[in-house]
Amino acid sequence: MDIHFILIIKEEEMKNYKHFILGFVTATFLSAAVIGVSASGLVKDITAKISYEIKTVLDGEEFSPKDTDGTELEPIIYNGRTYLPVRSLCDALGVSVGWENDTKSIILSTQPNNNNEDTIVTINGENKITLGEINLYLGQIKNQYESYFGPNVWEQTTEDGQSVEQVAKDNAISAAQSSNLIGLIAKQKGIKLTDEQQKGIDSQVNSFMSALQKESTGKSGITQEIVKKTMENQELYKLLYNKEMKDYTVDEEKLNAILDQNVQYKRYQENGYEYYAKKVRARHILIKTVDDSNQPLSEDKKVEAKKEAEKILVKAKAGEDFAALAKEYSQDPGSKDNGGEYTFARGEMISEFEEAAFNLKPGEISKVVETGYGYHIIKLEEVIEPTEEDIKAIKDKEANIKAQAIEQLKLQAFNKKVEEWQADYKIEINDEIWKNVKISEFEF
Repeated sequence: MDIHFILIIKEEEMKNYKHFILGFVTATFLSAAVIGVSASGLVKDITAKISYEIKTVLDGEEFSPKDTDGTELEPIIYNGRTYLPVRSLCDALGVSVGWENDTKSIILSTQPNNNNEDTIVTINGENKITLGEINLYLGQIKNQYESYFGPNVWEQTTEDGQSVEQVAKDNAISAAQSSNLIGLIAKQKGIKLTDEQQKGIDSQVNSFMSALQKESTGKSGITQEIVKKTMENQELYKLLYNKEMKDYTVDEEKLNAILDQNVQYKRYQENGYEYYAKKVRARHILIKTVDDSNQPLSEDKKVEAKKEAEKILVKAKAGEDFAALAKEYSQDPGSKDNGGEYTFARGEMISEFEEAAFNLKPGEISKVVETGYGYHIIKLEEVIEPTEEDIKAIKDKEANIKAQAIEQLKLQAFNKKVEEWQADYKIEINDEIWKNVKISEFEF
């Protein structure tokens, strides 16, 4: 019996699918069934019949599905069902299919986002980095920049006159290149992920995709495969780094040069551990000279703020309850409700505030102290002498600074190795596409 699968696609229907995002799924064709696939209001009818052979007809002409390397794809028969690679059909039609893991849904989109599948970078002419992959980095950078500097950051320029947007784009494409390059180098050196590591990555990928807004994946081209590839490369980086640097020997001269530049480390050396382990318990009243966005008030308002602080100081010096005054007048939301109280050691507060507090005697009230936040009135409640645990904590901080300096030297040595390895790889960037990408318009 010679029975065929036949996929019938009408020419007018094909036009409706011109701008889909590419993806990969396998579709199960059931016996003598008509399957409706919904895509934003469009319905595709697929007619199927049982067969051990598949013939695909597109606009009346038969064609054979091809894999990405050009080889002909054969249908897979498993457990009485036939699986046909749909991506090849989608490629022929300009149709894309996406997979949403949290809802276990096949997502078809009519959004014109073909650019997300464009190759932006190639390594050795074979390994491709698409815009969708770079968008993973662009989205994270965009969120970071806007959280720190506000949504208008893309209108700004750096000190050397370069646009912030260009800096962000350079960082994104550099990160994507480095990630892929390290992955290739690690594999070339025989480094592989264990089953346990792969399971951990799969779990992280699922969590990441679930956290992404559903509409973001379609617009950005960030797929589960892209996220998985990126996380695998991150793990390969750690494995390669550990392998290459396991016998690293510290250059003491270089280490001391880094430590000499660290102000906190030098202070520990000069002043001793007890100096920084000692704490004070103090109360303060703040009259702010900045608004809720930490922008400076006008000079007139600053003058008013200082007059207000001086009036409160008179009340405090006259013996009024300091905690009650703090609750009534202080504009510091972090301490107002508990009477303005803080307990802290040196190095934990803004310098002017800290110096004034440590120079007071228990029960003494400071004059008006100005900091970048405003005008403070400080009362020292008590000096807390350091315990052995407090001193150990300072020693641990010192040791951590030294460990970070050693890690910095190791990273420099590793990066030098990477630069040498990189000489064996040819990296090409598709400037024609990349120059038109606007991070300010990117939605993540």
